[in-house]
Amino acid sequence: MHPLTYAETLIDYHLCPHPKYKFIKESHRGSSIPLTQKQFLHHTDIIPGIMHWKKFQPLALSSLPETSKIDTTQSCDSFNLAMLPKNVPALLDALPEEDRLETAERELCEQNIEVMLTPEIIEAEFPMLDHKDTKKEKFTSVATLMAGPLWRAAAFVQRHRAGLLVGSCAGLFGAQISYHLFPDPVIRWLYQYWPQGQPAPLSPELQSLFQEVLQDVGIPSGHSYEAFTSFTFQPVSAGFPRLPAGAIVGIPATFLGGTLIDSDHPVVVHGQRVNWQSPAGTRLRDALTLSRDAQKFALAKEVVYLESSTAALQALLAPACLAGTWALGVGAKHALGLYGGPMNLRAAFNLAAAVAGFVAYAFSTDSLTHALEAWLDRRTAALSAAYAQGGVEFYEKILSGNIALRSLLGKRGEQLYTPSGNIVPRHWFRIKHLPYTTRRDSVLQMWRATLNPGHS
Repeated sequence: MHPLTYAETLIDYHLCPHPKYKFIKESHRGSSIPLTQKQFLHHTDIIPGIMHWKKFQPLALSSLPETSKIDTTQSCDSFNLAMLPKNVPALLDALPEEDRLETAERELCEQNIEVMLTPEIIEAEFPMLDHKDTKKEKFTSVATLMAGPLWRAAAFVQRHRAGLLVGSCAGLFGAQISYHLFPDPVIRWLYQYWPQGQPAPLSPELQSLFQEVLQDVGIPSGHSYEAFTSFTFQPVSAGFPRLPAGAIVGIPATFLGGTLIDSDHPVVVHGQRVNWQSPAGTRLRDALTLSRDAQKFALAKEVVYLESSTAALQALLAPACLAGTWALGVGAKHALGLYGGPMNLRAAFNLAAAVAGFVAYAFSTDSLTHALEAWLDRRTAALSAAYAQGGVEFYEKILSGNIALRSLLGKRGEQLYTPSGNIVPRHWFRIKHLPYTTRRDSVLQMWRATLNPGHS
């Protein structure tokens, strides 16, 4: 047996299933290498059925355009006898005595001692392995599942934010203006008075009263108005008189006097039946009995509101606040560089912007309502001194009726009405309407100014 002179990394060495020995004529005598081995070792191609591998060019030479003309220095190192001894070691029939005793002792120890691995032992032996908390993993998996839809929703909003903004603004405006565009089926269905299972027709007295109010206000002939009998204590209205659908006004049935507030007729307020024989019931009945001037003021105020078309302005506030909040929020995030930061920070900022936008909407809506109500009172009271006097009576009767309801309803009444007769605000930061005492005082000043023009 001769040392090997072919290295495994030699670029010109052809792998084959034969022994890797170089053919040397001088040392062939006594060797088991056949003379035909030379053709396999120095063959330049694969012999089908005999050779199964082909030489591969080095990676450095494979990038060159022409490798057939490149000369490379062949380097090989013969294996010495220490690495490849001539004598083959004898076959091992059994383990040496030393190894056999050690193996038997280890098996005996493993049978008698039960070893229980703990996370601390594993962490001490393998410091690269981190101990995982199952609760934390469960929370992380749930958060990941929840984050998937949130990320998709955020990406969808980011891609279509302009379209979503326009659609949201249009939806808000349409929702608030819809019952003004189609007032007849909506308002009539909500407030129609049904005394005996049938809708009460508008009496000739109320129809005459309504036509008189329209003439006093000076409504053009082209504007469309329709009236019906409502079950409410105050008139209700909706619509645009200039549009084909027109406007509709609900006239309270209490304007007929004894028809509704008769002692034998049951009236339920906030789920409680009114006892007309009690002092509070008597006061409520007196509060519901209005003079003709007070009735005309109440109806004229609704007509002036419909003619002003301020319902469209009120409906514009919600989409305007939404668009303003979105524009200011996007601008602030660009200015603060939040788009390059984490998503949690942007989400917190968006939440704060939404809260600020809602607060702005609430204050703007309440402010517009206060200004509109004050203007309506002044505009209606300016029609004549009779209308101003009727306005004072109208608000005095409302305050008196609320005081009576406060007494009739007990604790529920104390939560709804103040001792002076005003309505208790439902929200601590919002006052949606002007107090009735303020509206009464405003109309009272106009009435006094009408009676005494020189002292106004």
